[in-house]
Amino acid sequence: ADERPVIVAHNTLATDLLVNDIAEIDSSKPIRQFMADYCQREIAYATSDIRAVLASQLIAEALLHTMPKPLLKLTVIFYDKNHTPLLFGISYFDDDVLKLRLVQAWN
Repeated sequence: ADERPVIVAHNTLATDLLVNDIAEIDSSKPIRQFMADYCQREIAYATSDIRAVLASQLIAEALLHTMPKPLLKLTVIFYDKNHTPLLFGISYFDDDVLKLRLVQAWN
């Protein structure tokens, strides 16, 4: 965001999902592409919990803040079409810079 960090993210998956050697992995890929390329899995849906938290010193520093401040913490579990959990992610958002919006389909 204009050269300013606004998200700190950490995603975890079980290594037994990987079909490639770990040395071949490009972890900078978007999650959907990463799962397709390296796990041959497709994300079907995700569950998300959103909470306001006070940033730890480490997270505050990563977001270039001099002291801890309130952030949005997003905890997500990604699933495939068989409801198998694929990834677990925790992200911290500086909502002074990046706003979140939830859109829900009601089909």
